[in-house]
Amino acid sequence: MKDLGNLGESVLQTMCFQVGLTANVSKVDANGWDAFVEFPLDVNAEKTFVHDSQAECKVQVKATSKNKRGWDVSLSNLRKMATYPGLAFYLFLKIDDDAKVEKAYLVHLDRDLIWKVLQRVDREKVQGNGAKLNKKTMTIKYGKSEQLSEVHGKYFKLAVEQIVGGDFSRYVRTKTEYLEKAGYEQGAYELNFETSSPEGLITFHEMSLGVDKELEVSKAEAFEKRFGLKRPGSVFGGAGVIRLDNVKPKAKGTIFFKEARHAPGLKFDIELYASPLSEMLPNEKKCFRVNSELFELLVYPFTSKISYKFKLDYRSRHKLKDLKGVLELVKFFYSQKGQGYCKVVVSGNNDIDFTIHREGGGFEHADDLRGVESLVSIERCYHLEECLSISLEELNARESNIKHFENMLFRDSLEVKMELDEEVKWGADEITGIAFFQGVIISNYLLGVCIVMDASGEKVINGRTVYGRMPVTILDKVCCDPADIAEDEIMKLLEDKVSDLPDDEKIIILDMRPKNSPEN
Repeated sequence: MKDLGNLGESVLQTMCFQVGLTANVSKVDANGWDAFVEFPLDVNAEKTFVHDSQAECKVQVKATSKNKRGWDVSLSNLRKMATYPGLAFYLFLKIDDDAKVEKAYLVHLDRDLIWKVLQRVDREKVQGNGAKLNKKTMTIKYGKSEQLSEVHGKYFKLAVEQIVGGDFSRYVRTKTEYLEKAGYEQGAYELNFETSSPEGLITFHEMSLGVDKELEVSKAEAFEKRFGLKRPGSVFGGAGVIRLDNVKPKAKGTIFFKEARHAPGLKFDIELYASPLSEMLPNEKKCFRVNSELFELLVYPFTSKISYKFKLDYRSRHKLKDLKGVLELVKFFYSQKGQGYCKVVVSGNNDIDFTIHREGGGFEHADDLRGVESLVSIERCYHLEECLSISLEELNARESNIKHFENMLFRDSLEVKMELDEEVKWGADEITGIAFFQGVIISNYLLGVCIVMDASGEKVINGRTVYGRMPVTILDKVCCDPADIAEDEIMKLLEDKVSDLPDDEKIIILDMRPKNSPEN
C-alpha cells in the first residue's frame, strides 16, 4: 500500500471537518507536525471570558497497515512536540488492505511522556549526541486506553476537550511551568566537598535539616544537574564556607508531649525535617528536626536526647492559644527532671514514638502562664477564640489588671475595700449597691463589664469606707475597638443599665476609670 502518510493526513482533515474544526496542514515536513488544529471558541458560553483564547493543538499522524502497538519516533521530532507550550498529540492509524481506517489511537504528550522525552534528550546531549537527535529514536506505545471509540471527529474532539478541561490558557500556563521544572525534582546542583573537621559530616547533616549553621570546606565543586545527570564542567570550585538556605520540610504533622505514655499531653502542629545523610552517621548521632512557630527541636531517637530552642521574644505578640501552649511546653521540660514521652504523627507514615530526658531546674514562667490562662478564659467568655494576642511584655505590665478583670467576670462575690470621695448614708431605705465599669484592653479590643455590687449589709465605716465580701451581678458586657467608644458613652451605658433595675434599688455609680482612658 502506497503513500500511507498522505492517507493519514487526509483522515485527520476529514475528522476535523466532521465536527467543525480547522486543520491547517503543514507544508514543510521538518516542522515536526502534520496539522495545526484549531477549535472554535464558544463566545456565548457561560464561563467564557473576553480574554480566553481558543484551544489549538499540533498533531503528528502516523499510519500503518501492520498491527503495531508502538512506533519508533525520532528524538528530534519528539523534542519539538514535547516542548511545544500548547497541546501536542500523535495520532496513530491502523489501515486495512482496502485503505480504510480500522482503528485510531490518540497519544497525548502529557507530563509523564514529556518527562521521558526530555530525560532521554538530555542524556544524549550530555553524552555528546545533541547534533544526532534525528538519528536517535524512542518508542511511543499505545493501546486500548488511547484508542478512540470510533474513527470519527466527534471522538477526537471529545478526547482533546477532556484533556484541556475547559481552560486552554491554564493548560498552557501549567505545561510551560512544568517544562521549566521537569528533571529538577531532586535539585539543580550536585555539590562535592571535603572538610578537615571530623565533625563536618555531623554539621552538614544538621544544616540539611534546616539548622542555621555554616561549614568551612577545604575543597568544593558544584555541578549543574538535571534528570540525575551532571553537566560537564563545574560551576565553581575551591575552599570556602557552605550555607544551606530555604531548606524545605519533608512533611507536616503533629507532635505530642506526655508525662506518661498513656496520659493526655500537649499537642502542636509541626514541620518535620529529615535527611538521607542520617544513614551515614552512627545511631547516637542520627537525628531529625521538628519546627513550630514558637519552638524547634533536634531529636536523637536512639539516645533519648533532645535539643530544643524556644522562639519567645519578649516584645513579640502571639495568639493566646500559641503562647499558652509554648509556656506549657517550657513547663513540661523544666518543672521536673525525669523521663518524658513524645510521638510524631505524619499522615501516610508510621508514627514516631520516642522517650526524652527532661532537664528540670525549675519553671520560671508560672506567673506568665497563669496570666495567659486567665486571658484564654476571658477570650472564650467573649467568643473571641483565636482573635486575641499579647506579648510577654504586655502580659507582665497588665497581670494584676487581667486577674482582677477575670474575677469580675467569673466570681459571684468579691472581697472589697474602697474609699468613697464623700460620706453617704447606707441602709435598707437608703443606698443598697455600688455600680461601676471595669475594663481591660487586649490587642485591638476593649473588653469590659458593667457591674453592680450588693452593699446593703453592714459593710461601711464612717459612711465612706466600704469593705467586706459583696455579691456581684454583671449588668452588661462591652466588646469593641477602643476607638469606637468614648468615655462618656461608657458612663451613659452604665447609667442606662442601672436605671433598668427595680425602683427600690438605690445604686450609686462610681467612675473608676483612670483619667483619659476607659481601661482600669
